[in-house]
Amino acid sequence: AGDLFNDFNQSLKFARDMQEALGDKMLIRFIAGNHDMGYGVTYEELESDIDPLYFHNKFIDLTPEVRLIGNNGWYNYDFVGDDYTEEQIAQFKAAFWYDRRIKQPVSDKERFNRNMSQLSE
Repeated sequence: AGDLFNDFNQSLKFARDMQEALGDKMLIRFIAGNHDMGYGVTYEELESDIDPLYFHNKFIDLTPEVRLIGNNGWYNYDFVGDDYTEEQIAQFKAAFWYDRRIKQPVSDKERFNRNMSQLSE
């Protein structure tokens, strides 16, 4: 799950509390949604193995044929087609989207491409 809280540390605490409450009855893992990324974590931390419950760039083999892959993912704006320029998208994002709070050293498209390449590793 992602988008648990508007703060990564609260999301991590929630996952830890759930794992503690459930013990070995169930395995808890989470990925960060854009809301989790808004506060309490850096881009570098999001790309690291910050906690055993944090599932980004990790996997679990459910069966010999089925693998569950954790990746935060990102979007590349294909959903808007050619209706808007990159500048218009950036202006809209800065004014309205929650993601304006997320500090990242790369563009959204670069982040998307990085996440896609992580899936093939």
